[in-house]
Amino acid sequence: DNVVPDAGKREYSGKPRLVYCGVVARIRGGLEMLETTALLRERYPEIELHVIGPFFPTAFETEMRERAAVLGLTAHVKFYGRLPLDQALEHVSGCDIGLALLHPDPNYIESLPTKMFEYMSLRLPVVVSDFPLWKRIVTDAGAGAAVNPLAPPDVARVIARLTEDEALMHRCGENG
Repeated sequence: DNVVPDAGKREYSGKPRLVYCGVVARIRGGLEMLETTALLRERYPEIELHVIGPFFPTAFETEMRERAAVLGLTAHVKFYGRLPLDQALEHVSGCDIGLALLHPDPNYIESLPTKMFEYMSLRLPVVVSDFPLWKRIVTDAGAGAAVNPLAPPDVARVIARLTEDEALMHRCGENG
Protein backbone atom coordinates (compact mmCIF):
# COMPACT_ATOMS: atom_id res chain seq x y z
CA ASP A 1 0.00 0.00 0.00
CA ASN A 2 1.13 3.51 -0.77
CA VAL A 3 1.25 5.45 2.53
CA VAL A 4 1.97 8.77 0.79
CA PRO A 5 -1.33 10.61 0.25
CA ASP A 6 -1.93 11.87 -3.27
CA ALA A 7 -1.21 15.58 -3.06
CA GLY A 8 -2.90 16.26 -6.40
CA LYS A 9 -3.02 19.92 -7.39
CA ARG A 10 -1.99 21.79 -4.25
CA GLU A 11 -4.08 24.58 -2.86
CA TYR A 12 -2.08 26.98 -0.69
CA SER A 13 -3.76 28.60 2.27
CA GLY A 14 -2.02 31.98 2.26
CA LYS A 15 -1.68 31.67 6.08
CA PRO A 16 1.03 30.05 5.73
CA ARG A 17 0.78 26.56 7.25
CA LEU A 18 4.31 25.44 8.16
CA VAL A 19 5.14 21.87 9.09
CA TYR A 20 7.99 19.99 10.71
CA CYS A 21 7.88 16.20 10.93
CA GLY A 22 10.55 14.29 12.86
CA VAL A 23 12.22 14.17 16.25
CA VAL A 24 11.66 17.56 17.90
CA ALA A 25 14.89 18.74 19.53
CA ARG A 26 16.88 21.89 20.14
CA ILE A 27 19.58 20.76 17.68
CA ARG A 28 16.88 20.07 15.09
CA GLY A 29 15.69 23.69 15.11
CA GLY A 30 12.74 23.48 17.49
CA LEU A 31 13.20 26.92 19.01
CA GLU A 32 14.12 28.56 15.68
CA MET A 33 10.86 27.32 14.17
CA LEU A 34 8.96 29.05 16.99
CA GLU A 35 10.97 32.28 16.59
CA THR A 36 10.36 32.24 12.83
CA THR A 37 6.63 31.73 13.35
CA ALA A 38 6.53 34.62 15.81
CA LEU A 39 8.28 36.89 13.30
CA LEU A 40 5.76 35.96 10.61
CA ARG A 41 2.66 36.26 12.83
CA GLU A 42 2.39 40.04 12.44
CA ARG A 43 2.28 39.73 8.65
CA TYR A 44 0.19 36.55 8.67
CA PRO A 45 -2.12 36.65 11.72
CA GLU A 46 -3.51 33.18 10.90
CA ILE A 47 -0.10 31.49 10.52
CA GLU A 48 0.12 27.90 11.73
CA LEU A 49 3.09 25.76 12.71
CA HIS A 50 2.40 22.01 12.82
CA VAL A 51 5.01 20.05 14.78
CA ILE A 52 4.78 16.27 14.36
CA GLY A 53 7.05 13.91 16.24
CA PRO A 54 8.41 12.91 19.63
CA PHE A 55 10.42 15.35 21.75
CA PHE A 56 14.05 14.66 22.65
CA PRO A 57 14.68 14.85 25.45
CA THR A 58 11.09 14.54 26.58
CA ALA A 59 11.54 17.63 28.81
CA PHE A 60 12.07 19.69 25.64
CA GLU A 61 8.30 19.54 25.07
CA THR A 62 7.75 21.70 28.17
CA GLU A 63 10.35 24.19 26.96
CA MET A 64 8.76 24.36 23.49
CA ARG A 65 5.27 24.87 24.91
CA GLU A 66 6.49 27.53 27.34
CA ARG A 67 8.39 29.36 24.60
CA ALA A 68 5.34 29.23 22.32
CA ALA A 69 3.27 30.80 25.12
CA VAL A 70 5.85 33.54 25.78
CA LEU A 71 5.86 34.36 22.05
CA GLY A 72 2.06 34.48 21.97
CA LEU A 73 1.87 31.46 19.69
CA THR A 74 -0.34 29.11 21.70
CA ALA A 75 -3.16 29.41 19.15
CA HIS A 76 -0.73 29.16 16.22
CA VAL A 77 1.31 26.06 17.07
CA LYS A 78 -0.07 22.53 17.10
CA PHE A 79 2.03 19.79 18.71
CA TYR A 80 0.94 16.32 17.57
CA GLY A 81 3.59 14.14 19.22
CA ARG A 82 4.49 10.83 17.60
CA LEU A 83 1.99 9.64 14.97
CA PRO A 84 1.85 6.55 12.74
CA LEU A 85 3.56 7.36 9.42
CA ASP A 86 0.36 7.43 7.36
CA GLN A 87 -1.29 9.88 9.78
CA ALA A 88 1.84 12.03 9.96
CA LEU A 89 2.07 12.26 6.17
CA GLU A 90 -1.64 13.07 5.96
CA HIS A 91 -1.06 16.05 8.29
CA VAL A 92 2.04 17.08 6.33
CA SER A 93 0.11 16.98 3.05
CA GLY A 94 -2.40 19.49 4.46
CA CYS A 95 0.32 22.09 5.05
CA ASP A 96 1.99 24.61 2.75
CA ILE A 97 5.74 24.60 3.45
CA GLY A 98 7.94 21.85 4.89
CA LEU A 99 10.70 22.85 7.31
CA ALA A 100 14.00 21.10 8.03
CA LEU A 101 16.01 23.68 9.99
CA LEU A 102 18.53 21.39 11.64
CA HIS A 103 21.59 22.96 13.27
CA PRO A 104 24.98 22.54 11.55
CA ASP A 105 25.98 19.46 13.53
CA PRO A 106 28.45 17.05 11.87
CA ASN A 107 25.80 14.30 12.06
CA TYR A 108 23.43 16.35 9.88
CA ILE A 109 25.63 18.26 7.43
CA GLU A 110 26.30 15.27 5.15
CA SER A 111 23.11 13.35 5.93
CA LEU A 112 20.18 12.89 3.56
CA PRO A 113 17.14 14.17 5.47
CA THR A 114 14.18 11.85 4.99
CA LYS A 115 11.76 14.62 6.00
CA MET A 116 12.93 16.83 3.12
CA PHE A 117 12.21 14.09 0.59
CA GLU A 118 8.85 13.32 2.20
CA TYR A 119 7.85 16.99 1.91
CA MET A 120 9.01 17.06 -1.70
CA SER A 121 7.10 13.85 -2.55
CA LEU A 122 3.95 15.54 -1.20
CA ARG A 123 4.60 18.58 -3.43
CA LEU A 124 5.40 20.93 -0.57
CA PRO A 125 7.97 23.65 -1.15
CA VAL A 126 10.79 23.15 1.35
CA VAL A 127 12.84 25.52 3.49
CA VAL A 128 15.91 23.68 4.72
CA SER A 129 19.28 24.28 6.37
CA ASP A 130 21.88 25.65 3.99
CA PHE A 131 24.24 22.69 4.27
CA PRO A 132 26.02 22.29 0.90
CA LEU A 133 24.46 18.89 0.13
CA TRP A 134 20.92 19.96 1.07
CA LYS A 135 21.28 23.28 -0.73
CA ARG A 136 22.46 21.52 -3.89
CA ILE A 137 19.51 19.08 -3.82
CA VAL A 138 16.90 21.79 -3.23
CA THR A 139 18.48 24.27 -5.67
CA ASP A 140 19.02 21.69 -8.44
CA ALA A 141 15.41 20.55 -8.09
CA GLY A 142 14.04 24.09 -7.74
CA ALA A 143 12.02 22.76 -4.80
CA GLY A 144 12.40 25.58 -2.28
CA ALA A 145 15.18 27.38 -0.48
CA ALA A 146 18.17 26.73 1.75
CA VAL A 147 18.75 29.20 4.60
CA ASN A 148 20.87 29.71 7.68
CA PRO A 149 18.88 27.63 10.22
CA LEU A 150 20.19 29.75 13.11
CA ALA A 151 18.79 33.02 11.67
CA PRO A 152 14.99 33.13 12.13
CA PRO A 153 14.73 36.56 10.39
CA ASP A 154 16.29 35.04 7.25
CA VAL A 155 14.04 31.99 7.47
CA ALA A 156 10.99 34.25 7.89
CA ARG A 157 11.98 36.34 4.83
CA VAL A 158 12.21 33.23 2.65
CA ILE A 159 8.88 31.88 3.90
CA ALA A 160 7.21 35.26 3.26
CA ARG A 161 8.63 35.36 -0.26
CA LEU A 162 7.22 31.89 -0.99
CA THR A 163 3.87 32.69 0.63
CA GLU A 164 3.47 35.90 -1.37
CA ASP A 165 4.07 34.17 -4.72
CA GLU A 166 1.59 31.34 -5.28
CA ALA A 167 3.08 30.57 -8.71
CA LEU A 168 6.49 30.11 -7.04
CA MET A 169 4.91 27.88 -4.36
CA HIS A 170 3.32 25.69 -7.08
CA ARG A 171 6.54 25.56 -9.10
CA CYS A 172 8.64 24.58 -6.08
CA GLY A 173 6.05 21.99 -5.01
CA GLU A 174 5.85 20.42 -8.46
CA ASN A 175 9.62 20.49 -8.90
CA GLY A 176 10.04 18.54 -5.68
